[in-house]
Amino acid sequence: MGFFNLKTTLTGLTLIGSVSWLFADAVVDQTFDDNQNEFEYYWYYYDDNSGWGPQDRPTLFPDLKPSVIDVPYTEANREAMGDLTDTYQVKKYTFQPGNSLSKPCATMPFTFGDPWEAGYCTNGNCAVPFVGIGAMLTKEQGAIDLTGVTAITFLIKSRVNTLKEVSVRLQTLDIDKYSFKKTDEYQGDEFGYYGYTFSVTPGDWQPITVNVPDDLVLPGSWAHDFTFDITKCTKLSWEIKGTTDSSITGDTLDIADVTFVGTYVFNSPTMWMNVESAPPASGPTSGLFSTFDNAPYNEGPPRLRYYWYAYNDAEIGGNSAVSPSFAVQDTSTGRLAIKFQPATGSDGVGQGAALEYTLGKPVMKDDTIPILGFVGIGINLYDSAKTKYFNADSASVNSIYFEYFTTGAAKKVTFELSDINDVGDATTPARRDSRGSGIVYYRNFPPTGDVWRRVMIPFDSLIVHDDWEGYTAIPLDKTKLAKAQWKVQGGDGTQGLYAIDNIYMPSGNFGVPIIAADKSLSGRARASSFNASYVNGNVRVNWTGAANLTRGKLSLINPRGVVVSSANAAGGSGSAAYLPSALLPAGIYFVRLNGIDAAGKAVAMRAPITIVK
Repeated sequence: MGFFNLKTTLTGLTLIGSVSWLFADAVVDQTFDDNQNEFEYYWYYYDDNSGWGPQDRPTLFPDLKPSVIDVPYTEANREAMGDLTDTYQVKKYTFQPGNSLSKPCATMPFTFGDPWEAGYCTNGNCAVPFVGIGAMLTKEQGAIDLTGVTAITFLIKSRVNTLKEVSVRLQTLDIDKYSFKKTDEYQGDEFGYYGYTFSVTPGDWQPITVNVPDDLVLPGSWAHDFTFDITKCTKLSWEIKGTTDSSITGDTLDIADVTFVGTYVFNSPTMWMNVESAPPASGPTSGLFSTFDNAPYNEGPPRLRYYWYAYNDAEIGGNSAVSPSFAVQDTSTGRLAIKFQPATGSDGVGQGAALEYTLGKPVMKDDTIPILGFVGIGINLYDSAKTKYFNADSASVNSIYFEYFTTGAAKKVTFELSDINDVGDATTPARRDSRGSGIVYYRNFPPTGDVWRRVMIPFDSLIVHDDWEGYTAIPLDKTKLAKAQWKVQGGDGTQGLYAIDNIYMPSGNFGVPIIAADKSLSGRARASSFNASYVNGNVRVNWTGAANLTRGKLSLINPRGVVVSSANAAGGSGSAAYLPSALLPAGIYFVRLNGIDAAGKAVAMRAPITIVK
């Protein structure tokens, strides 16, 4: 999804990242493999240097030492409440996921600044330094209804000191809006969020349970008295207060296993939920776009004559890798050419467009914004040199149908549809990213769990990241479409395979007759099946439809393309065999069948298998 940089009106917050499916246990975050939580929004830090109120340290004592989060950051103008003339310098932090005591976590190393004498102090310094870490639950100025949440649970610990005043806050929209004021509008009762205060000790993980709403209270009589409204939640945050005598100069706070307990279920606003569980007996009656079964395999439909391609993050300095069995990368340009493999289609026999991948480390943009590793498959719908674009309106096309498959740990597949506003061409080479950097129309789709699923999505159901910084509202121009892309994106080390097949744009005429296509959906119901499972140290392989193999071999192949186990596969039309695998490490493998049937016809089948130990 490109360069992630969310809009923000809260000075000092760094809001970065991208991604998810349905989480029945309402997990906020357990994996901490990137800066995004399971609500598809982002972790952030804040400190006591960004406030602009009359009692804040920057206003009263700008020369005193501020608190600092000890992570990478850049400095920028504060621009409090959107005031572009406010050039006071604040830090934009890069969120740091971590691992402590063998548990993935959010981590916040910090150094406290100086206390100061605020207007409400009666005897010297009473305003203490503070730092905070938070998880956005929705877009800025948005709200999410958490009805059904009865408790918040998490693990927390410090590393050096006992931190006596730590508060966890469930922020709400009414209070957020009340706090967004210019300096001359402050009344002294802002920032009074509902929360729960406790102490944190160093050493082992400390479990905390906060009952909602019973344990949530306002911080004092000074806070504006809003009624807690669980239907309008915005953020979950943790704040640490220092001491007036500076007895604790700093520490590191770790947070893990953050969960909302209760009957609440998170439904992703970006995920397309109308995903069905198997290719149908018959599909669209027109508009066949690609089946990947007819040479040249990488060429699109005859009436467009554009080409399928693969891509990854190499062009922006990333190191996400694709198995050379599925795509070959040009070392000089970084571009990938798809190698179409047999048995990667949704019938288990024919071809699909597939990539086996290992995602790399995030690529930093502007030193603070990590772009998660990605790989993708796409096709051009335009000719840059001739400035010619696909006109979906004149072709009577308003939707796309496709079948897709995933295995591995990726949380989603993203479909992106680009138009003239997302690309440059010979006439206007610099026009790309007119909506903002990396902002295109898209939808996410859930992982399939090692089976094929099918999707029909109207173009009008695609959405855009209208909350990213730099977004300019431009409707999708269906008269000038430029690209269709399917992408997988995620944290460092994420592995898997995904494939797409049987692409249709219903009602269109692309010169691909459905009846003539050997891989028509009606024919797929009669196709052979080939699948594998891991049982008690062996990979069990089952297949049907390959009648009376006179010769045959099964091979178990690791992600590097090495055959690590093999067995004879000669047998009847419905057969099974076992591949020894007790000594193999856990991971993603592929099973391949090659043989000759009774009629002398070559048989080739392929399927992924995940070995879990």
